[in-house]
Amino acid sequence: MNIPVVLQDSKPLLDDYGKVITHANLRISWVWLFPLLALIAASLFFFNDWKSNGPSIEIEFHEAPGIQANKTLLFYRGVAAGKVTDVRLDRNLSKAIVTVRLKSFAVPLSQAGTLYWIDQPVIGLAKTSGLSSIVQGNSIQARLGEGELTNHFLGLEKSPLHPLEAPGLILKLAAQDISSLEEASPVTYRGITIGGVMRKEIDSEGKPFLIVGIQKQYADIIRSTCRFWNCSSASLHLGPDGMRVELLNFKAIFVGAIAVDSFGSPGEVVTNGAKFDLYASESEARFEDAGMIFTLSAKEIPGIDVGAPILYHGIIVGKVKSKNLTQDKEAFLNILIKKEFIPTVRQNTKFWRVPATKVQAGPGVLKVTVESLKTLFDGGIAYDVFGDKGDVAIEKTAFQLFPNEESARFNIQPLKMTFDEGQGLLAGQTQVRYLGVPIGIVDKVKSFQGKVEVIAYLEPGYDFLRQPGTDYTIIRSKLAFDGISGLETLVSGVYIECTPQSKANRPVKRFMDKLFKIK
Repeated sequence: MNIPVVLQDSKPLLDDYGKVITHANLRISWVWLFPLLALIAASLFFFNDWKSNGPSIEIEFHEAPGIQANKTLLFYRGVAAGKVTDVRLDRNLSKAIVTVRLKSFAVPLSQAGTLYWIDQPVIGLAKTSGLSSIVQGNSIQARLGEGELTNHFLGLEKSPLHPLEAPGLILKLAAQDISSLEEASPVTYRGITIGGVMRKEIDSEGKPFLIVGIQKQYADIIRSTCRFWNCSSASLHLGPDGMRVELLNFKAIFVGAIAVDSFGSPGEVVTNGAKFDLYASESEARFEDAGMIFTLSAKEIPGIDVGAPILYHGIIVGKVKSKNLTQDKEAFLNILIKKEFIPTVRQNTKFWRVPATKVQAGPGVLKVTVESLKTLFDGGIAYDVFGDKGDVAIEKTAFQLFPNEESARFNIQPLKMTFDEGQGLLAGQTQVRYLGVPIGIVDKVKSFQGKVEVIAYLEPGYDFLRQPGTDYTIIRSKLAFDGISGLETLVSGVYIECTPQSKANRPVKRFMDKLFKIK
């Protein structure tokens, strides 16, 4: 049996006056874990995006076809280097302003001198580019420049000739005619393309010229002695062995080409902006290496073009370099004579025009002479020395250009004669005689107011035959009842006999070497 034990002065166990502390529940719900991770990921994304982006730049274009904000990319060497963030027009609505955010590694593209252009598909004979934009849309391309950092650029209207890097050398070529050349026409050195035409321009005097770029690895080829010429795609050669046609480059038929060579002549290294002449052919470029310049003046120079040949005894010894006007509006030519023929040009040398075709015509007579094909297209100039040669002419000596050989050979002033008829007279062939001796030649025969006007040139020393009262008679063979006269003209041809006034009144038979009478 259990006996309860009662303790004195004790209280029931339920009577506890201690404080009851209630602890809060510190457990976190899994619901908040996903938003937290998303916040961290977004923060990392924006941080990386901020870290990978570089500065923003603005590019001005005349137009921005196919460029869209937040879609169009900027490429450098085929790698995306930025993205278009905004496209707008300027206040005058005349230009398109494109804002591009560069990537951090592309910060150097914000250097002054960097070129930007819109890459569009271009299909042509001279150049084909931008074909990838047909699939992925237009993009902006860049070529790195050199300079301080900036945020404003002027975009190009078209892609440059050298899209990856600037040319090593930029030259200026002056020419009379550049119609056969186009932008991107190649510049070749012994068959290797070393550059190309960047653009065609006109200087302040209205003369055309080309800006060409030479690649860096070939810049050392260009020397001060180099010659540039228009490399024709086809050439035609005519000679004693027949006709020969050469086709050099099929592409050049459509876009043209330029060739360059120094022909073994050493020279100094040239710098950017150096000026050269562009010759019409390789032969002209080679011909330029040595020679001497002379000046020819004339009242008019019709039918003579730059490049026309200079002839000496039928041999081409030079060419016409340029034609221009003096301050007095008189025409003059600069001609170049080859080095080996310089001694043939003397102080008393006479120059005259060589016509492409020479027509000798008169009543009842017609003779046509065709000169060389070169003079047929460009005209020509011939020269010779008549009488005292004199000393060898020095460079830039000025000479007069006569209209024909007769005026150069004889007196400068023409002699005009008028006849009732001119049968048998032949321009360039009929002689003028005095006492039976040839002293001149007929230059022109034409009708004038119902009569025949003859223009002739006399040798020096016969000015007395120009005096009024001088009798001029056409001598030709004639059969009459009293005899036959002028039989020698059956061989030598009709000629004009001159008799001064002092002899004109003498009662003798004039202008006959022999007189045969029929009895």
